[in-house]
Amino acid sequence: MYQLILFDLDGTIADTELVLIQTMLEFIKQYTPEKQVSLHELLRLSGPPLLDSIQQYFPKEDAPLLVAAFAKKAREFYPHYAKAFPGIEVVLNLCQQQNIPVGIVTSKSRINALLTLEVIGLKDAFPLVISLDEVRMPKPDPEGVILAMQHFHVLPTQTLFVGDTIYDYYAGQRAGVATALVTWSLKSFGQEIQPTYWFKDFKQLEVLIREQTI
Repeated sequence: MYQLILFDLDGTIADTELVLIQTMLEFIKQYTPEKQVSLHELLRLSGPPLLDSIQQYFPKEDAPLLVAAFAKKAREFYPHYAKAFPGIEVVLNLCQQQNIPVGIVTSKSRINALLTLEVIGLKDAFPLVISLDEVRMPKPDPEGVILAMQHFHVLPTQTLFVGDTIYDYYAGQRAGVATALVTWSLKSFGQEIQPTYWFKDFKQLEVLIREQTI
């Protein structure tokens, strides 16, 4: 029985693809207007730490400064484009009823993570949010997942981590917890990626929680 359920944020709970894409298009227009990028490339922005993406797209720029500017610019787009994926509210209410704590482990900055939760109507839904600011190493390093388990005093065998990228999968795997990958994003996975569960919607997670409490 899972006594702790952790979630990634972007692409798992919050649909923020358009926020990231719009922001990156603004930066490409400003810093490398000659650069041509495909939608497939832009969809890869959700998952890896922002610093890695900035270094990839703008290798000649001061990456830390650009990361801060990117995060600030993105905040303009959250109210227009960010939304919660259907079914998460039901899952969170069920977890509360069953006394199963929940938390967020994200590679976003804390200010943007909290803004995202506020915009999608889940500002007070998670008692623990571990962001990029709380860890030395972001996902796929397991540090954030481990910190969450320590916070709630829960063992790896009692923990489920739900995400949407290989970064989430490896973070959970390396922390020794059960992993779930959602399939509603446009990301693809190699055959070597074998999570404990594949979720096509939050209804499947709801059923899993109900079944383990019978």
